[in-house]
Amino acid sequence: VDLLLVETIFDGMNAKAAILAVEEIREEKNIDIPVMVSATVNRDGKIFTGQSIESLILSLDRDFIISYGFNCSFGAKELIPLTKKLGKFVKKPISLYPNAGLPDENGEYLETPDVTVGYLKELVENREINILGGCCGTTFEHIRKIAELVKNRTPRFFSEDLEVEGLLSGNEVYDFKNRFTVVGERNNVAGSKIFKNLIVEQNYIKALEIARKQIENGAKVIDINMDDGLLNSEVEMERFLRVIQNDREVSKVPVMIDSSKWEVIEAGLKCLQGKSVVNSISLKEGEEKFLEHARIIKQYGAATVVMAFDEKGQADTAARKIEVCERAYRLLVDKIGFNPHDII
Repeated sequence: VDLLLVETIFDGMNAKAAILAVEEIREEKNIDIPVMVSATVNRDGKIFTGQSIESLILSLDRDFIISYGFNCSFGAKELIPLTKKLGKFVKKPISLYPNAGLPDENGEYLETPDVTVGYLKELVENREINILGGCCGTTFEHIRKIAELVKNRTPRFFSEDLEVEGLLSGNEVYDFKNRFTVVGERNNVAGSKIFKNLIVEQNYIKALEIARKQIENGAKVIDINMDDGLLNSEVEMERFLRVIQNDREVSKVPVMIDSSKWEVIEAGLKCLQGKSVVNSISLKEGEEKFLEHARIIKQYGAATVVMAFDEKGQADTAARKIEVCERAYRLLVDKIGFNPHDII
């Protein structure tokens, strides 16, 4: 094949698993195969798990993904405003291949090729689309008319300078550039006895109320820590993060996965569909382990806190802090291509 299409995405973690699989095969076979990504959304521009399309893109994005867009859903008419909005967020080609409207009670799609093309004409004339096609209910005639519509027309221009860096996400995108960000740390078994007791009792719904209260009080990121000798930290992290994903309000904000155990961090990364933050990695165990962990964080589309700590211990003077941080930064950016905006 010439490229791979990860399409009809309605679950962010499902999509992340697919992209990780593609990445593994690319490396294993040493091939540079490009990938297109397309989601199916509701009328608010969210996939079925409640994640916004912007958050989905933020958590998946990497160099080999060549386009983002929509397919299936409910037809071209309602997808056009969402496609226009997406154009202001994405600095890559945008695709759209809608259904021929919604099916009737017999499962038949009645939207004719002329009607579909009539809707799409606006995007083409305004140069707001790069790739067009058809999904459920579209016929050879639909595709022929779409091909006629775009013949010799100029596609959307997208700027490489579009500013989408310095963002995190839960189900919604949060911009932490140039602002003070409050991190709620009460969902921490070491920092809150109330929270710890609720986790020991496996009362996750009550524990969720603590996260909700922190958000109401101004927390923009929720820190989750399950490190305790009497808990199976890995299992508790997975369980609580899955509970969070099912709460409409708490799932909107980015999560900071906080642990001194790498296994717990990785378990957490597997449970989040947005762009989370890892707290933390350091050079304490040397460069090899540091870069190994950073590569995995990068694969999961997360940002990371980097501690000013190396093989000699914690940096205790201004000169040592600069030395350790500069070394960590250079390793991340130069060795594995970690996005500088994702280093905290």
